[in-house]
Amino acid sequence: NQLKMLDKGIGGEMSEAKGKLTALLKEKRRIEEQAAAKAKRIEEEKAAINEKFTALTDAGVFRQLDWKGAKRQLNALKGDFLSAEGGIEADVVIRKVDAMELVQQIMIRNMKGFVFERGRQLRGMKVLEVNEKEIRLLKRDNKSTTKMNWPKFYRDCHGNLNELINVYIVRGRRNAKPKLRPKDWCEAMFGVALTMQTICSDDPASAKRAEQIAKEAVKQFDIYKPLAQQFFPEIDFSTVKAED
Repeated sequence: NQLKMLDKGIGGEMSEAKGKLTALLKEKRRIEEQAAAKAKRIEEEKAAINEKFTALTDAGVFRQLDWKGAKRQLNALKGDFLSAEGGIEADVVIRKVDAMELVQQIMIRNMKGFVFERGRQLRGMKVLEVNEKEIRLLKRDNKSTTKMNWPKFYRDCHGNLNELINVYIVRGRRNAKPKLRPKDWCEAMFGVALTMQTICSDDPASAKRAEQIAKEAVKQFDIYKPLAQQFFPEIDFSTVKAED
């Protein structure tokens, strides 16, 4: 009888242990499946926001300088995300739009009175007034005036756009009013590089110019290399050495 009771006790303990092991394995499998689903969702959300940026580029939204419209669409997509990681990626993409918008804002603040020296279309013309919609110019005869909207300026006057970029952004820590602080300067430089990639991509020199501009910003302020790597994953910044 004692042996039977002992066997019964051992059997019960083994059955209980087996049940606990089964439950642990199920919980382990549940956690793994949950983690895999989360990782998949994160990757899908990251891909979705970057694909949206590409779609906006392809649709010509940036060529119209429709910063508000672009950010509205990106924020709407971000609102559907469930993961913190997807939201962070969305913030990076939206910040790219902010950087391109900053380029235009700096030019608007500074270019009144600027006389263009390049390009057959605008050479010798002086900027009389400028706002977010258009640029009013004094023609070479110093009498008549003409207007040009910003999308046309970005599309047709790459040389003149580069004039403004060189004076007020590349050398913006010295020439811009107010002078650009390191953070604003780096973001504006990245904005220039993004502009070359998304708006001026029809220019054969734009890709090389974009890489040069982005690397120059990192060279001057190495602290912004992580942001550069987020903005430009296709560019290798590992060989860029910070200036002393």
